[in-house]
Amino acid sequence: MDGKVYEYKAVNDSLAPFYWYFRTTVTNGDTILTSEYFDHNFVVQQLTNEEIIKNGVILNDFFLYATDTLTGQQVQNPVVVEVDNVYPFEVTDSTGLFLYKVFWKDYYNQKEKYRLVKNRHFMGDATYNYKGRTVDCIRFFNKELLEIEEVGFQELNYNSVELYAKNIGLVYFRKEIDGNIVQEYELAAVYDMTTLEEKFRSTIE
Repeated sequence: MDGKVYEYKAVNDSLAPFYWYFRTTVTNGDTILTSEYFDHNFVVQQLTNEEIIKNGVILNDFFLYATDTLTGQQVQNPVVVEVDNVYPFEVTDSTGLFLYKVFWKDYYNQKEKYRLVKNRHFMGDATYNYKGRTVDCIRFFNKELLEIEEVGFQELNYNSVELYAKNIGLVYFRKEIDGNIVQEYELAAVYDMTTLEEKFRSTIE
């Protein structure tokens, strides 16, 4: 309820770190998980509100952020939620498919349209060495498709593996983009927002 920051670092250190800030609120009996994504410059890039229900997590709201060229301030770019499945609590085997689909337009060029489609498959139990200890995990395999439409039409395909550790959350993921670009990250630390703010201040002092 007080909020936690999850800091992720690249396994091979060739990519920049990033941060997720999670906090939970209860409104009219509904449990809402609000998530903010900060890049390596501590600039917020997206915000989501997800509802925790009996059998999983569904997406209520999604906003991307752009920098206003006149004011330098971050402005919200709303994303349309087409299929809201984020994370299942009840799974059986890899035949189960959990579909997620969102759509948005570029903030500065409304003719430029994007659609992200994610198919998530449960792949069973696993373990991961997190901070020198073995933790129990569950493993998901994801197939993602990013459609980009402006003058022409382009498709990018992603395959990814995610490991979620019991009582921790996402501890590792590996994503392959069109088979030749690899992003591999692991959870480096979990702390409160005050610590993240101190990290930011240290970069500007």
